[in-house]
Amino acid sequence: MQLMQLRYFIAIVDKHSFTEAARECFVTQPNLSQHMRALEKELQVPLFIRHGRSFEVTPAGKLLYQRALQIIHEVDNLVVQVQRVNRNLGSTLRLGLLSSMDKGDLPQLLTEQVLNRTGLELELFYGSHDELYDLFGNGSINAFISDERRLGNLESLRKVSLFSTKLQVELPKSLELSPEARQKPKLDLGELHGTTLLLACEPEHFDDECHALEQLLHLEKIGGSYQHVPSLSEGRRLLQQGLEGALLVDKSLLKGAHETPAKLTRYELTYQGRPIKRHLCCYARKNLGLAELDELCTIILELGAKQELLNAQREQRSYDYEHQEPSPEPSFTEHSIPL
Repeated sequence: MQLMQLRYFIAIVDKHSFTEAARECFVTQPNLSQHMRALEKELQVPLFIRHGRSFEVTPAGKLLYQRALQIIHEVDNLVVQVQRVNRNLGSTLRLGLLSSMDKGDLPQLLTEQVLNRTGLELELFYGSHDELYDLFGNGSINAFISDERRLGNLESLRKVSLFSTKLQVELPKSLELSPEARQKPKLDLGELHGTTLLLACEPEHFDDECHALEQLLHLEKIGGSYQHVPSLSEGRRLLQQGLEGALLVDKSLLKGAHETPAKLTRYELTYQGRPIKRHLCCYARKNLGLAELDELCTIILELGAKQELLNAQREQRSYDYEHQEPSPEPSFTEHSIPL
């Protein structure tokens, strides 16, 4: 079975005529008919029921039509993607990430995926919320990832919602907590009253990160405070050595994906029974192509292990494709067959 034969078959069904299909495909009618006979012979099933000068498409032919539409659509998309990757080679995408995001595995994974799937060289910039916004404003970066509340919908940029990540904390197992917290394991902020929260980020971005998290954590209601640590591993080391505190773990883009040490327990952080989430968006300049932006966001979702969101995206795209015009289920009666 050849792609060319599938294209011919689709054209015959869409045009309701061998004559019109041959004209659209730039082949002669005898050549087109020969390809259809060869396709039927290979599949060992009839695709058409001939009625003199007209025909109907068999149930097997209807199935082939539906699947062939999907195959040709995927092939055409693949061609466009391959050409786009080649066209983008030598260009650079400058992407900003928050200082608290992963600096271990993420840079290499992002760089490889973006190059292989868009053709763009990736240059990463880490900074605070304000620094990323300033870099974006002066043209130093093409796109950046930040909290949803940081920017609204502005006409000068594109905004793509990514995902909401649940904030978590790690505590020493020796710390006394309510039985409910140990069973779930979920921890209400009220149980952290007076506790010092350890926050891993760059020292120069500590104040900005604290300010950004205050609304999420309702810090004033639990009487707690923040303490800077250079990394998750350092925060864990301090807790295991007896420091009284809780290490804040933000799994945004692989952050906190490492295994929790045996002496610590990780809890989902809640407030009034609801999980505390950080809503992340990707902001991009409008001169960044929509296809490149879409692929970048898909890569980020994959690396963030947001498989359920990816599945929802694919289902929506499949739904949109199946319901586009013209309908993939036309009337299959009284088509014209050339003599």
